[in-house]
Amino acid sequence: PTRTADEIAHFSRADARAYLELARVLDGFADMAFAMAVTNPTRPEPAALGKLLRSAAKSRKDLRAIASVVTSSITEIALERFEHQVVRDAIHATCGSTIPNNQSGSGAAFLWMATMHRFACERPIGGVQAIPDALARRLRAKGGTIERNAMVQQILLSNDRATGVRLIDGREITARTAVLAACDPRQTLEKLLPTGALSATDQSRVRAIPTSNLNYGQ
Repeated sequence: PTRTADEIAHFSRADARAYLELARVLDGFADMAFAMAVTNPTRPEPAALGKLLRSAAKSRKDLRAIASVVTSSITEIALERFEHQVVRDAIHATCGSTIPNNQSGSGAAFLWMATMHRFACERPIGGVQAIPDALARRLRAKGGTIERNAMVQQILLSNDRATGVRLIDGREITARTAVLAACDPRQTLEKLLPTGALSATDQSRVRAIPTSNLNYGQ
């Protein structure tokens, strides 16, 4: 944040000070957000809740400002906190996501800036493909196997429990512990589960799962 503020000072010293103040607020926001990022948001573990409360207590002077960032839009925050248009534009470019920057709640994207302050922007040696390659090596090292061009036709159930998958070529792969689906929940619950696996109520809930973010992505 200090190095960024030094660059901002070339355009506006007031904006440089405002950036350092915002960075402090975002640091508290990140502490609380990261505490909840490693637990189930609907059934948080006691340790995560404890960390959340400690983080909130640590940033108690900034809680109102943190709430404002989360509920406001990127546009509002940029206009309220910064005066130079170049700085405002940089804020828009840094925190812009797949929704309009003037939409309420888009300020939550400032968590990205807080993450950059802590971890910078690291890239894997060898490019992005190095990540799945490393995961594949790790899986094989642990005795796992990888099937390519093996589209799943259906998830197999036994006594209301997922026990494996059937591939489109007819082969069946059984699971000892669980079946993990990397596709979206609509694809998993509507197309891969056998007909009748879900109750009418659950089917309605699945159909209500949003699949489009203002037409930016499916």
